[in-house]
Amino acid sequence: MAVYRTSPDPPEDDDRQLPIPADQVQNPQAGNPQWKAPSGFKMPSMDSVKDFFSGGINNLMDDIVVALGSENIYVASREHPEPAAFASYIAVSKANGQVIALGEKARAMMGREPQNIEVIPLLHHGVPENPDLFGSFVQRVIKKHFSRMVRPRILCSGNFNSPLLKQVCSEGLSQVRCRDILFCEPEIAAAVGLGLDILEPSLKSVLVFEKDWMGFMVISLTGSLTKVRLNIGFDHMLEDIQIYFEESNDFSPREEDLVQQFRTSGFTGNQNLIGWEAWVDQVERGKPVTLQADSMEYQKAVTPTLLRVKHAVNKSLQALTREQRYTVQTTPTYLAGEFAELPGFKELLERVFGREFRIGKNPRQTMASGLVALIPNIDVLRAINGGEAQEVDF
Repeated sequence: MAVYRTSPDPPEDDDRQLPIPADQVQNPQAGNPQWKAPSGFKMPSMDSVKDFFSGGINNLMDDIVVALGSENIYVASREHPEPAAFASYIAVSKANGQVIALGEKARAMMGREPQNIEVIPLLHHGVPENPDLFGSFVQRVIKKHFSRMVRPRILCSGNFNSPLLKQVCSEGLSQVRCRDILFCEPEIAAAVGLGLDILEPSLKSVLVFEKDWMGFMVISLTGSLTKVRLNIGFDHMLEDIQIYFEESNDFSPREEDLVQQFRTSGFTGNQNLIGWEAWVDQVERGKPVTLQADSMEYQKAVTPTLLRVKHAVNKSLQALTREQRYTVQTTPTYLAGEFAELPGFKELLERVFGREFRIGKNPRQTMASGLVALIPNIDVLRAINGGEAQEVDF
């Protein structure tokens, strides 16, 4: 193919372009003696140009994963596979709705915010309540930490019990200007994140435990044989412990102290709780006191709630055959979620359920890690969803 340039000395009435001789194309100085190549200049090869337009564009159109836990939203991508946790809180101005802070900064303002600022939790039972605020949150996170991407695909997991909840989430994610939205069950994402092969026909059971919800699923060949979701989680166990001490010890623990101690020690060891004596009347509390709580009291307090979970799980297993129920009950159940690693929680579940539980290395990030692993296998994800995907056009 001929390469053209303007002639150095064309006639005044001649504006035609003349072909450069082939022996001058590889040497720019031959065509223009005044031209000097910059120091270190090297003509790009055709392979490098192809790499730019293939790999470069693909990197700009990377895939984003968004795992909705309860207290945190985990975001990762194929290029940045290590999930980043963002506290699911946003602070907005009451006057004009402008975003003041988000993530950990917004959570730190909770209870100490000025009168003109409102701190709003983005998730309730693992799903966004306000799609606009949720979409603004995700959009800002992606813009700040994944700014090179253009129209990414989004893989999302959360406690979506109905198509309406998926629609609410889709409305928020659509603000990101993505080209496709796909959903994945949190238990399946957790199974992949734990390293389980969901393509095998063997049965696998997964329990996801979060702040205000939990989910249980039996998986085989990428599909769900049975599942159950309950709005029971860490918060409900805290309420059980508070009620237990108020009724049995005439002691009302301070909520902040109880949360901190429970997160740190869980169901192990003895804990010194700060609180008050029983209420003197309906107006004021008794005097401040300190109570040494034994871990067995914690376990006794939350056992009724865990028995409710066990009953719901066993009821869901009735949909399986006898052989399948036997397999599930005699094989380990895998534990994931933000509060799955509470000290002593796994052992307490084993005593209540009467079966073995296993926990991964980092259960908080298990769902997000599983979504990242599913990125190269979008067809598998579509098969899991029955071909379902939310197409977004702009």
